[in-house]
Amino acid sequence: DGAESMEAVARQAVQFFHGSFRDSQEHTACTLVRFFKTHPYGALPSDLQAFAQNVFQGECLSPDTPCITLLATAGDRPEWNTTVQSRRHRTVPLIGEPFTLRFPMFSRMFADLGASGPIRPRVEPEALTGSAGRGYNVFHIADTPGSPSVPDQQDFVIPFAVRSIVAFGGVLPSGDVYALALFSKIGIQRHTADLFKTLALSLKLALLPFDGGAVF
Repeated sequence: DGAESMEAVARQAVQFFHGSFRDSQEHTACTLVRFFKTHPYGALPSDLQAFAQNVFQGECLSPDTPCITLLATAGDRPEWNTTVQSRRHRTVPLIGEPFTLRFPMFSRMFADLGASGPIRPRVEPEALTGSAGRGYNVFHIADTPGSPSVPDQQDFVIPFAVRSIVAFGGVLPSGDVYALALFSKIGIQRHTADLFKTLALSLKLALLPFDGGAVF
């Protein structure tokens, strides 16, 4: 309610989930909640374009190169509550093998949520997999400790006791893919993760007025 951009919707969403999920001691159940959206490099603000150019130095980015862009973040640490303090994930170009090798979790997440691969500049309807073709899907890692899909074990998973990851999202009419990711300190099994599919659709309805319009 009252949002005037997609970024504002994303901010309300991450704050809601970070504040709402609690453990039995009323502590936050998710150490971090983040909202990502693919966005063409040429349509990014200048500061994000500069950030994207430094992710894979020496790579040529075209205006149509899709970049996974962090629109909102909420977490247990002060620096996790503003996108500008993200050192690695403010925006990441999807440029094939360099992307899949360096960001395996992103690669798998966005494939599960509807992107056919990191090389395609935009998602086409015939390329969608599973329920993502209907506009929603769920990405799930039940056990993050030791998972090869989550390489940041020593600096993130272990010190912040991240046990499971659930992300839900899908594909917008523009072809961009959106994802809200929960990094949970409580183990989440698949049957619970599947319940987020309806929330993915609800989130999509909130984002639709800004698809192709006021994103930032």
